[in-house]
Amino acid sequence: MSHRPCYWHEDTDGTRFLVPGCLTRINNPDIDECTCPSIAAQLDAAREQIAQLQLKNDSLQAWHDAIVRAVHDNPAGTQIMRNAAKAVSR
Repeated sequence: MSHRPCYWHEDTDGTRFLVPGCLTRINNPDIDECTCPSIAAQLDAAREQIAQLQLKNDSLQAWHDAIVRAVHDNPAGTQIMRNAAKAVSR
């Protein structure tokens, strides 16, 4: 296997497949240039995406908790929660 992030896999019958499908190398199979991101770049992008999703999740959790607190503080909070539970279970 090559050190490039994209490479040609050859089956025993001689059929070649470009993994993961770098468009630059499809046009010229033997070119050294590869437009596919490296494994390190993919990992960095995945970590950044996870961090962004965690921030969104934390924000949504805080919003959820604030709403639940407000409902529970409402004099009709118990009935509101029962109605919500019924609506979800339908």
